[in-house]
Amino acid sequence: MHIVAVDIGYGDAKVVGADGRRHSFPSRWAPHRTAAWGIGATAKVLTLDGGEPFVVGQGADGLPACREPQSDGRLSDPATLPLLAAALSVARLPDGAEVALGSGLPLGSYDLEAPAAREALRGRTLAIGAGKELRQVTIRRVVLRPQGVGAALHLVASGWLRARSGLVLILDVGSRTTDVLVLHARTLEPIAELSGSLALGVGDAAAALAQEIATQAGFVPPAALAREALAREAVYRGKTYGGAKAAAPHLDVLAGRITDGLRAMLREALDAVAALALVGGGAVLLADRLADLPGERVRCPAADMPFANALGYRLAAQGGR
Repeated sequence: MHIVAVDIGYGDAKVVGADGRRHSFPSRWAPHRTAAWGIGATAKVLTLDGGEPFVVGQGADGLPACREPQSDGRLSDPATLPLLAAALSVARLPDGAEVALGSGLPLGSYDLEAPAAREALRGRTLAIGAGKELRQVTIRRVVLRPQGVGAALHLVASGWLRARSGLVLILDVGSRTTDVLVLHARTLEPIAELSGSLALGVGDAAAALAQEIATQAGFVPPAALAREALAREAVYRGKTYGGAKAAAPHLDVLAGRITDGLRAMLREALDAVAALALVGGGAVLLADRLADLPGERVRCPAADMPFANALGYRLAAQGGR
């Protein structure tokens, strides 16, 4: 049984393969109808169950039928299967592989989504084509955890999160949501009544930056450009947009909204936080801007932040429940 962890976020899909290697690609895909024309072979073209060829990640940028996860319930949505197939493809599984799949769902809607996700994926065989290769992969087990819980498992297993007094807050900043997981610091058990999701993420800052670029340049930039421009300068139509200076005001606003959301959600419990762990792809951008939140910072290297949940999902799948 091969253990593969997949974290399909609104922004990126993260994969930890059976060999422990990490992979990441943007969570978008599109049909690729010109795959057999003999030109433009830079994008990896896949097929699923003998269907129409498609490309994922940056290869789908600009294509008219580009799809992205649009709502919760994405693990049970057939439109997400190409992303899952791409994740299993980069995991380099052998033909006929049987997989224990570790994955996760938004904390705020986990109880509603998990049964449907298990029903849709457990026992499913995917025929994944890549070039001349065709591999069949069967998902024998589906082990799910709420987003944030996966990160907690990874932090505990790494020795970075230890028992103490007070509360532990794990803040998982994603593209569209920020998951808030509160633990008893002494037992490291979740407190469901204090945990949930905020409808805030770095996608909000990207959208605000996109509006600014549109005003300055006279055109609406592609979503991928706005996301890239949050972290670094991006080139489009021969001009440079975004970068740290341009993104700073929008990231500051987002950090303030997240802080306000936490105070409204946790109230006096926020002042009892003794340790704070920042994880998720957005945490890399917001870490310094959330410095005023209470609690000792739990170590999590920047390279681990985007993969923290996936690494924890892999641990959960190894445990088999």
